[in-house]
Amino acid sequence: MTVGEGGEEVAPVKKSGTARRWQRELVILEHMQRIGPDVTQISETTGIPMETVRYLYKEHILKKRIRVQREIDRGKLGLSYIEFLVKFPREVDRLFDPPRETFAGLWENIYSSSIYRIIPDNYRFIGHLAPPSLHPQLEQFYERLEQIGLCKVIERYHADQLVHAPMWLEKYDIERNAWDFDWEVTGRKRPAIEVEPPSEPVELDRTDLEIIKLQQMDPQASMASLAAKMRMKPETFAYHMREHVTARGLYKGWYLRWLGTNLDPKTGLILRRHSSAAINVVARDLTAVEMMNFRAQLHSIPFLWGEQIGTNVGDINAETLVPGNELVDYFDFLGKITAQLQDKVRIMMADQQSSSIQTLHPHLFDESRGGWFYMGDLILDALERGVSDYAFRGKE
Repeated sequence: MTVGEGGEEVAPVKKSGTARRWQRELVILEHMQRIGPDVTQISETTGIPMETVRYLYKEHILKKRIRVQREIDRGKLGLSYIEFLVKFPREVDRLFDPPRETFAGLWENIYSSSIYRIIPDNYRFIGHLAPPSLHPQLEQFYERLEQIGLCKVIERYHADQLVHAPMWLEKYDIERNAWDFDWEVTGRKRPAIEVEPPSEPVELDRTDLEIIKLQQMDPQASMASLAAKMRMKPETFAYHMREHVTARGLYKGWYLRWLGTNLDPKTGLILRRHSSAAINVVARDLTAVEMMNFRAQLHSIPFLWGEQIGTNVGDINAETLVPGNELVDYFDFLGKITAQLQDKVRIMMADQQSSSIQTLHPHLFDESRGGWFYMGDLILDALERGVSDYAFRGKE
């Protein structure tokens, strides 16, 4: 007998032939979620032969669009999140969309980390991963856009940390690429991941940042291929990884990217194929108790992808990836957990076809001064010269 979530004794579940056939893959993923794709260590720990681990990872896990990703310690890079929900006039908003993406290219120069079009409101939810010292200047950037008639800021949010929720491997059917989840259990809160205070910044150079950017864009790339992309000798690249990136703790762990979260290694953008709806649940000014309860409820479902959390200001952006057949139950669930938070919460569905995600922007790091710099004033000048005809006077 085993013990259930409520403390009751339950009979062990008999695995079907299919479930047993994929059990080794789930064991491998569980270890990769904790230690990364270290085939040798996983083999030694699990007793699965090394060549079998390597084969199952390549042929079964990667082909199911599951990726093992390094978690960046953004505090050590001297970066944290600030996000804006913005309304642009139609003529300006369309400049964000493929194939032109005129605005998206400009926003890279002010630390953009993500740009989503929110439907059906047709807002843009724009995230910036920037030094906290530059957050006031980014706020002034958007204020200036409002003054010259190019946008209307609906909300702004601050977040110190990004936390990726562990993949619910116990509820995942790897063969079907689907969740075996019972909504009746959502009343049983699971402990939310503890959010640690942001790390203190460390010494950086641009090579560190270029390495991290390439690894974020193509997490399965070999060290040799990354060294070739950076035009470095393999031994020089290995030294930089060991003595700079690893020794300085610029990575702090591993997580799994699952179902529709692949990035195009050539562009760094989300691939245009998805099996889940991307829904952001964004709240601001939560009390400590509200934040604790809200996060615990979100952690009671397997669709939570990541949380950008403001540990000091009570803001949170919870990103969820929800299969289409689960949407009705999911929105019913959201209605229940947000009912007591009134106007503190916004629920936003992202149009993934016109969304972009960036990693880091090493060109904004001044190696001679050892710090990040701000280009917003130059961008404002370009915008005022180039799109001033699209005046927007605050009309919805």
